[in-house]
Amino acid sequence: ERNSSAIAENVFLFVVMSRTIRDDRVPYEIRQNLIDVWFNLSPGLCAGESSGAIVLDSVLELLDPLNGDFTFRRGSVEILARLAANPEKNEEAITNRFDFILPLVIDMLFGTDSKDSSVAISLLCNLSAFDWPARGKLALAPRALSGLIELLSDQDLSSRAALSLLNLAEAPQNRNILLQYELIMVEKALIPSPAAETLASVLSELNVDY
Repeated sequence: ERNSSAIAENVFLFVVMSRTIRDDRVPYEIRQNLIDVWFNLSPGLCAGESSGAIVLDSVLELLDPLNGDFTFRRGSVEILARLAANPEKNEEAITNRFDFILPLVIDMLFGTDSKDSSVAISLLCNLSAFDWPARGKLALAPRALSGLIELLSDQDLSSRAALSLLNLAEAPQNRNILLQYELIMVEKALIPSPAAETLASVLSELNVDY
């Protein structure tokens, strides 16, 4: 992270990298290598300032369906997930873009590519650990909760889906919404799985005031 902070001071370098990544005339290997550089640097970046803001704006542009180029969609979501893992630095900048980010990431949950689903649930799991107002927005996003509930049946993704649900359940404003899925979660909690213990905690959280 110290190296990331030092490199982040060179804003012009990030401007050049951004232009290169977004230029489809540049060979794929070079663009992918730069995405990997951003992935490695992202834990030390602040998405609301200079170089970090360039990275955030650039990956969101790469995710924009109007661009018609999904070459680096997965890498962009991975970078977002790493930025979201540092809410102290990046929560405000990311939540300001929720209206754009959430529909795209939730769409990835329902995609046919399991790797896309995996990076999408990792991002949602990190977003679900933001402060309560952000958790409320996430819970109200169309298909967010139903998507997480659906992933409870996926052996590889169920533990992250359950952790996301637990984070959301901790926000008082989400409990009534989540209670709509209580019976499904009870059924899943009774079946041995990587998510069972976490789901029991979700159910306990939902009934803490009752």
